[in-house]
Amino acid sequence: MKNIKNILENKLFVKTLIADLISNFGDIVYYIALMTYVTLLPESDKKLAVSLMTILGPIPYVLEFVIGYFGDKTKDKIRNILITLFIRTTLYIVLAFAMGFSPALWIVILAIIINFVSDMTGLYENSMYYKVSKNIVPDKDREKFIAFKISTVNFLEIVFQAIGGVLILLISYQSLAFVNAVSFLLAAIILASIKTPLRKIISRNFETKPAENKRIGVEKNKKLTIKEVLEEQKDAFNSWVSIPEIKICVIIWPLINPLASMVTKLLVLMLGIHSSMMIVSSAFTITSVQVMYSIGALIGGYISIKYLKKISITTLTRIETLSTLILFILIYYHQIYFMLISILLITIVAISSQSKFDTITMNKCDENKLGVIFGGMNTYFTIGDLIFGIIFGILINLVSLNTIILIAISMSSLLAVYACFIYKDPENEKIKLESENK
Repeated sequence: MKNIKNILENKLFVKTLIADLISNFGDIVYYIALMTYVTLLPESDKKLAVSLMTILGPIPYVLEFVIGYFGDKTKDKIRNILITLFIRTTLYIVLAFAMGFSPALWIVILAIIINFVSDMTGLYENSMYYKVSKNIVPDKDREKFIAFKISTVNFLEIVFQAIGGVLILLISYQSLAFVNAVSFLLAAIILASIKTPLRKIISRNFETKPAENKRIGVEKNKKLTIKEVLEEQKDAFNSWVSIPEIKICVIIWPLINPLASMVTKLLVLMLGIHSSMMIVSSAFTITSVQVMYSIGALIGGYISIKYLKKISITTLTRIETLSTLILFILIYYHQIYFMLISILLITIVAISSQSKFDTITMNKCDENKLGVIFGGMNTYFTIGDLIFGIIFGILINLVSLNTIILIAISMSSLLAVYACFIYKDPENEKIKLESENK
């Protein structure tokens, strides 16, 4: 209780967390609404819509290394964060008016385009916020604050998804788009109320570390070149990709993440064909999957701090690959309830791995390059999503869903074999070498 009291006494942290939670609520409701809306389209339009979502969805994240660079270089971060929130508010107001018409493919395409632009502005906002969030929390308490945020965000995501599932049954898709717009507006209002103290924190950090700030290139009127962006990204990439503990993540994650991201899209397509995959309704089924992801993230965020400190990230990644293989086998045999349990396990392990990965990266990389470092990491890990998305978008129009699932099972099998039997854990190798030297 004392730790929680100390966290809640940090008003800047609490207010920024509340703003984040409010915008998360809008995003969650919108995602459930959009996926359910797609199920209302004719079969041919539904496949095209899913193809477009799958192909365009990862592109902003592929470009995140460039977005992160600009986020690091932005001078007035607070002002630009507020601008991005107002832009996203406007975008979803436009979509809300469009959803007043009868369900049609053009509305879904507009929603996909708006979501694309919103994701781009959201990533720019996140890249600016890395340094802000780092400086509103004392270094010695950082792990405690991160654990609290992970647990709070994921617990409330479960609540938000339940509310979203109910709202879909009670109000129109147009109203749900307005809910998302209002959520961004409220987040902007909250951040605007604390912009002065946030600016003071950033200014104080700038003044106490002038040499570092000059080195990362925040001088006035400095001309931007593509060469400079690429060189800085190369340095950032080398700073984290060479860390031994996370080597398996560098190899496995770009391949396992795209497979996992296929699950909801496969489910959307299967719901109209296989009644055995439906729990109550399409909306309830999709919501159930999202709830499992959130519960898994909640548990994973908690146990990664309390109970999994001694388990290596290599072991966790091996468990994740095996669980993913099992998940696709369950999908193939239409075992929806066991599928939900498998999603829960995968998410627990994935969040635990992510917590360890982020901690290692934060501890070993330059804090003044966090935007470009995390942007570069997300770009690297999303390239697989983009490639798989294009392939998936093509395959769903050419082959049966069972064929696609069998391809996913084959890939999962290869990844599991590599992770469990071929890859050598650097920690174990180090211990073995030390033992031999003795």
